Amino acid sequence: MAALEHSNSVALSKVAISNTHGEDFPYFAGWKAYDQNPYNELSNPSGVIQMGLAENQVSFDLVEKFLEKHYEEFSWEQEASRFRENALFQSYRGLKSFRQAMAGFMEEIREGRAKFDPERIVITAGATAANELLTFIIADPGDALLIPTPYYPGGDDSVVVRVNCSNSEPGEAEVFGQAIDDVNSFCFFELTGFQNFSNADEFR
Repeated sequence: MAALEHSNSVALSKVAISNTHGEDFPYFAGWKAYDQNPYNELSNPSGVIQMGLAENQVSFDLVEKFLEKHYEEFSWEQEASRFRENALFQSYRGLKSFRQAMAGFMEEIREGRAKFDPERIVITAGATAANELLTFIIADPGDALLIPTPYYPGGDDSVVVRVNCSNSEPGEAEVFGQAIDDVNSFCFFELTGFQNFSNADEFR
């Protein structure tokens, strides 16, 4: 298994540590150049202009000026800078203010018995997105996932159909040991292209 036993650390999958995504992707080279040397008509006319189609900021200054002038109509409380925080793509982990609020909420419902670090919280669009994300991050071909049964039926989609870790066609994965009579039972998800799951039965 990709997850290390008896340890707080987790071995990341080959997909997660690949150099073909994230900050190493060529698309972000332009972003870095823009962040280091942004264009300004008066102070830096030779700077870089951000023309990225996914997040075009060309007219943001006009929108901010409009919000500052008409803040009472939009409940911005003269804080037009909040516009950029909410209009732009946020961190993949979730908006920082939201993660801080989530950490505070979790501490409140736990009555202060546990502390939650906003920097270690990742916001996802539900359990399906979380399951899919975790599978990509920690699982490699040859691994298997053990999921207690009964389980959320959407798991078949999020960790089997949606995750394609090999050249096999999505949907070819099988579910083994799907028993719901025994609360201590597990179902074995052989993800597409994952073969070495025969030893998983000894965990049942």
